[in-house]
Amino acid sequence: MNRLSVRPPGTARVAVLGSSSDCGASLRKALAEFGMPGSRVDLFNSMEEDEPVISEYDGEARLIQQPDIAQIASRDLIFLCERGKIVEQVVGMTSATVIDLADARPRGERPTVVHMDINPEAAHEHHGMLAVPHDLSTLLSDLLHPLEQTLGCVEVVAIILRPAADFGEPGVEELRQQTVRLLNFASPPSEVLGRQLAFNLLPQAVLPDGGESLAQRVAAEVGELLGWGENRLAVRLVGAPVFYGHTAELRVRFAHEVTTDRVREVLDEADLAASATGEDARMTPMDVSQVRDTCVAEVVADGTGGFWLSAVSGEAHARGAELAVRLAGAVCDL
Repeated sequence: MNRLSVRPPGTARVAVLGSSSDCGASLRKALAEFGMPGSRVDLFNSMEEDEPVISEYDGEARLIQQPDIAQIASRDLIFLCERGKIVEQVVGMTSATVIDLADARPRGERPTVVHMDINPEAAHEHHGMLAVPHDLSTLLSDLLHPLEQTLGCVEVVAIILRPAADFGEPGVEELRQQTVRLLNFASPPSEVLGRQLAFNLLPQAVLPDGGESLAQRVAAEVGELLGWGENRLAVRLVGAPVFYGHTAELRVRFAHEVTTDRVREVLDEADLAASATGEDARMTPMDVSQVRDTCVAEVVADGTGGFWLSAVSGEAHARGAELAVRLAGAVCDL
């Protein structure tokens, strides 16, 4: 796999807190792609009661250790990949740069949110802690940034269909078990997802990771990244019975009258418009389930002066981890 960057080796020592989480696994992969040697990366669980586990880094077996607060705090750079009881202690005693990927910051802290393709200058506006956007915020801001820059967005409504992978590998496994059991006329499990997701849709109010608060967070982060002084984005989240890949349906109104062709042209210039046709067209979550791309499959006028955009996006965790490593490279000697 191609490295994210080819550069002389740095000196920073890195701690990954929450390494065994899905977010931590994506970050480990992104660090390896960047070319960060494993000798400078220490892997930790996020809770003291977690047992050490054998995992891997860049193809080599590695131990994910129980958290050692003093050891973690002594590193030059700390990635927060999972919430845990020791996060506040670590942040309180370290002088390291901290990058939050999991909204794990201690209560009251509000780090600057940085998307390296949108507001990279904000990387240096911090007091020790920075954050990357939530995966769903990244998806929407990737789509809206070129439109905002060129056409000016005055109102956006976004409905995002979320896969079982948004709830980790346990969510993927539970959807599989639900499907198998329902086909065998047995009761489906729901310990992870809370409800039956197989052959069903879950509205925002019953999503297991706090759908209402997450939607508000996504709207706020996108607005911050795009420099909106007032809220222009309404977000609704829906759990969908797919394993991987997101679908986003956006209704966008622009500052001035534009044509459908002009909207497609802007998206094409940003490498977001679907170029393939027929069976090769990326129009469904399955088409992008193993890639990091976001692709707008359809742009149509809504008949009231706005436009509907239908987009699919794959491997959201991988995209967020990539942005986090690029952010780290901008502020530390990786």
